[in-house]
Amino acid sequence: PIVDGAAMYEVALPSIEMIKVGLMEAAQEPPSQYRRKRWRIMAIIFAIVVLLVVGVGILVGALLAPNREPNDQLPSIFHPSIAPVPTPLPSAEQSRSPLDTRLEDVAAALAAEGIDEAKLWLEGSAQHEALIWLALEDERNVPYDDPHTLLQRYVVALFYLSLGGHLWVRQANFLSSSHECTWFDEILEPLDSAPDAFAQIKLIGVSCEELSDDDETDDEENSEESENFVSLPDRVTGLSFGLNNLIGTLPAEIMYLTHLRELIINQEDEFETYPDVIQELTQLETLVLASCEIDGSFPDLSKFKALRSVSFAFNQLAGNFPSYLPTLTELVNIDLTSNDITGPIPTGISNLINLESFLVEQNRLRGPLPEFSNSVSIKYVALGRNAFSGTIPSSYFNLTNLEVLEFGFNSLEGQLPENLQNLNSLVFADF
Repeated sequence: PIVDGAAMYEVALPSIEMIKVGLMEAAQEPPSQYRRKRWRIMAIIFAIVVLLVVGVGILVGALLAPNREPNDQLPSIFHPSIAPVPTPLPSAEQSRSPLDTRLEDVAAALAAEGIDEAKLWLEGSAQHEALIWLALEDERNVPYDDPHTLLQRYVVALFYLSLGGHLWVRQANFLSSSHECTWFDEILEPLDSAPDAFAQIKLIGVSCEELSDDDETDDEENSEESENFVSLPDRVTGLSFGLNNLIGTLPAEIMYLTHLRELIINQEDEFETYPDVIQELTQLETLVLASCEIDGSFPDLSKFKALRSVSFAFNQLAGNFPSYLPTLTELVNIDLTSNDITGPIPTGISNLINLESFLVEQNRLRGPLPEFSNSVSIKYVALGRNAFSGTIPSSYFNLTNLEVLEFGFNSLEGQLPENLQNLNSLVFADF
């Protein structure tokens, strides 16, 4: 509201005119009467000023009163005004950008599957980098309500980011927009050094298989989903790398690849892992961590009931030969070459009827040579450069499928059995 000056002047005008007339009349009277009348006129002027000040103060107070309603009537000397309408602040939901929403939804979906949410939000961690890539940068834009695909893609991306993927010799399509089952390279390797030797295809990266009926884990009560299910080769079953410059530590989240059957890391000097991470991969059928400079004790693989091939060759593992290996009845290949393993070999090793290779040379094993009387399919036996003692079991020379037999540089005694000629398939021998 604005004070109206014209209205104020009209209110005070009669008093001003009266004062002017009084002063003109007083000027024509004698001096004594003039002085008395002048004092009366000044008193009147003072009273008028006081009244004006009080009136203005009352009006200003009414204007500034906090409890005044917008529709209260003001004196006529004020112009009415319209009270401003406050602009409402945006809610927290409205202030979230689509990218923020996508990031939070993906993180929540991964956390619901068991991923450590604190690591997801830890800036600078490989887990956070994988989350940012999956939620904001991945052109495939996997829906957060597809937990299997989201989790699998996150873990494979995390594998790449945890192991210095940007420095790999072969990038193998990692972090591309294609399905993670296409993240691999195929290379040809000769079977031997001969110029006309056949070549074999070696895979570097991810391998996948179709989801079989036996592996289906969806809720059977959801009949509509079961009817619409299409079996596709989209389950990661293998990770295979060799001489690819892997740098860093195997992420514990690899345990969420529940269909993983094969883990092969070969000749990677700067690759690291921890026994507790490996021990969670109980569904593995092939475990190869060779020439990776792994030290410490041998990991506990006693729960790996499906294990067929295990290799920790050319590392620095120490301690006694794992006593549980004879209980893994599916074992076909054992390779612990060149470590620091001690103690005798358990007698139960002869019960591994599927065994085809047993390679433990260059350790500190002692005691008698192991028997393989029940391992009729065995082809490769390498026991050299240890501390074995005693005689050579005659049963070795009944293993007609043997191609390599090596137990030199031990403390053995006695003569070679006469039935050595039974080894018709023998290619290499070192006694």
